[in-house]
Amino acid sequence: FAAARAEIVEETSALDLFAATHVLGTCRMGTDAAESVADPDGFSHEVPNLAFADGSLIPASGSGDSPMLTISALALRTADRLIARAV
Repeated sequence: FAAARAEIVEETSALDLFAATHVLGTCRMGTDAAESVADPDGFSHEVPNLAFADGSLIPASGSGDSPMLTISALALRTADRLIARAV
């Protein structure tokens, strides 16, 4: 680098300063049970009436943004689906 007179620049972002993590994406949603754990409504393909109402359905949270609103929306939607299945 010195011989090429290159300048080393170190850049940081909010992600470098943020110590917490959002563990997400362990239960992929999809229509194919061979490629996903949950159906598009958030219910298990293999276990009847097992619903996921957490961050496991979210593949990523991009830029470290809090996924709380998405998790809350999915949980409310799952509750509606549970009620509909019970009726």
